[in-house]
Amino acid sequence: MLEQELKFALSGPEPWGEALRLLGPAEAVIEQTNHYFAGADGNVSRDWSLRLRREQREGGAPRPDGPLVPAESWEVTLKHGRKVSDGYFEATEINAPVTAEQALAILQHDVWPVGLEPRAQLESLFGVTRPVYLGPMNNVRYRCPLRDWGRAELDITTFPDGSVDHELEVETDQPDAVRQALLPLGNLLTPSASTKFSRFLSRR
Repeated sequence: MLEQELKFALSGPEPWGEALRLLGPAEAVIEQTNHYFAGADGNVSRDWSLRLRREQREGGAPRPDGPLVPAESWEVTLKHGRKVSDGYFEATEINAPVTAEQALAILQHDVWPVGLEPRAQLESLFGVTRPVYLGPMNNVRYRCPLRDWGRAELDITTFPDGSVDHELEVETDQPDAVRQALLPLGNLLTPSASTKFSRFLSRR
C-alpha cells in the first residue's frame, strides 16, 4: 500500500497542547514501542526501513471497576521508495500482524515467521537475508477524530538518548486541504524533514 502523510514538528509541550485543543479531543491514546532493524553487520540503508511495533490501547471487555482491559497488538512493517517534499512523505508500506509469541521469538532469538510478507519482500527487493536488531524507541500517540481531509495524530516520542520530540502527523492524500485546516496553528508547525527512524539512528 502507499503511505501518504504530512508530518509537522512542534517545538515542545505547549505547542503540542495547542494542536490537541484544535484537533481533539483524542479518541484514543496509544502506547507504541518501535523495534528497528538494519541489514547485515548493522548497516542502515536509505532505501528501506524494517520495524516491529507493539501497540497498547484501551479495548476489550470492561472490568468490574469500569476501565477497559488494555489491548495489545504487534505488527511488522517494511517501508521503501520514500519521497519527501515540504513535510509530505510518500512510501510503499507492507504490513503484517504477528502474535506476541512470534514477536518475542524475533526479538530474543532472531526467529522470524516463515513466509512473513515484509520479511520476504526485504529479501526479494534488497537481498537482506538476516536483519540485525538495532533497538527500541517509545512513542505515545493521541489519535484525533476523523475529518474530511484525514485523521490527525499527535505524537510524543522518547528516543534512546532521552531526548523527546513532539510531532503532528496526518495520513492524507489531500495535503493542501490539511495545510489549510491547520492555518489556525500559525507558526507553531514546522514541516518535518526526517522520519522517526532517521532520528532514532542519530539519537541512540
